[in-house]
Amino acid sequence: MDIDKISDLIKTKRKERKITQEELADKLGVTEKAISRWETGRGTPDISLLIPLAKELKIEVFELLSGEENRNITKNIESIIEYEEKSKKIKNKKPFVFSIIIYLLVIFLLLYYLKYTYADVAWGERYLFHLFVTIVFSSMIIFANWNLYTNYYDKEIDKNKIKKITYSILLIFYIMMILNMTIFDRHMHAFVWQGWNNYYKYGGMNIISFRTILKYFIDIKQYWPRFFIINIFGNIVVFMPVQYFMIKVFGKLSFKKYLLINIIMISLIEILQFATSCGSLDIDDLILNVFGMSIVYYFYFRGNVKNNEKEK
Repeated sequence: MDIDKISDLIKTKRKERKITQEELADKLGVTEKAISRWETGRGTPDISLLIPLAKELKIEVFELLSGEENRNITKNIESIIEYEEKSKKIKNKKPFVFSIIIYLLVIFLLLYYLKYTYADVAWGERYLFHLFVTIVFSSMIIFANWNLYTNYYDKEIDKNKIKKITYSILLIFYIMMILNMTIFDRHMHAFVWQGWNNYYKYGGMNIISFRTILKYFIDIKQYWPRFFIINIFGNIVVFMPVQYFMIKVFGKLSFKKYLLINIIMISLIEILQFATSCGSLDIDDLILNVFGMSIVYYFYFRGNVKNNEKEK
């Protein structure tokens, strides 16, 4: 079996059929880069794609395997076995290894970061620093997975699986960073209830809607810019990525379902902060967090609806 002959045949027959690499990729459910790799001999079609590829090129599967048009080619199972073995050898492992190295690097840096985090950084600055570090680590994971499904996998279904795994990792990672920022980075009295004294620890409790928000707006000169930005703008923005990652992982659930999930998740964090004396239980934080997440939900699905309308 000659890989170069197979790649030349794919390219020749595609051009004879007057279809582009993108069009052929759409018909087969693979990426355009996969077609490019097949036609340059840098990769070969998965064995499950041989029949649909041969049909699109208007040739027989065994002609495809031999790399030449010949109706008298002997059809035998040995050629398929040989093709599978050579396909495994020719597949480029570098993108896979490169992504694994990035994953390991992220894990190492994350563990190191959690050990030595915020040693000499003031509270307001470390809040923003936390977000910055989260964005950096998240970007590394996104890049590693993009490299994997762009240069290693051919099928769109595999690409979508990798994407879903990516967003699942990012969702868990981001929630972990939020917990570290709101609870584990602070002095904690682990679930030691101190009666109503808890009201006076680290901000206490507020169950009156918009009381805290109005305070920051009324006394804006006193709280501007650091505390205002962190407590108003920060509370809106901080959970936005969580909503985006959840949409990518769980798909198009109804707004009510996402709203319920968001309220339960943020309420648990607020209660945990209060119970461990790491922070206050403030309904206004819940309102701002859910508001930010609702913005993401609205614009994400509104954008998809507009794109669908344009395609029609």
